[in-house]
Amino acid sequence: MREVLILVSVGVVAGVTGALALTRVVQSQLFGLTPHDPLTMGLATGALAMVACAAGYIPALRASRLDPIAALPLRRSSTCFAKGVLCCRACAPGIVSSR
Repeated sequence: MREVLILVSVGVVAGVTGALALTRVVQSQLFGLTPHDPLTMGLATGALAMVACAAGYIPALRASRLDPIAALPLRRSSTCFAKGVLCCRACAPGIVSSR
């Protein structure tokens, strides 16, 4: 989630900076708003930041609920016994999931 927040923060800073820099260009397309309307800028920035955080949080939540042993592939590696590492469920049949 930390990576998502970093990306959202960089995006918000770049977006707000770009929006403020380009106000003269889009000023003719704004109807009933001033180019530096703080309420509109804040609402748009907040809405986009919330959507971006949800886009990172939902997959992270699903991944945290996944059993790591169940996510491993079912095929047996030829080098797993030589290295002394349990690489898959087929190599570690005695390990039972706690869930």
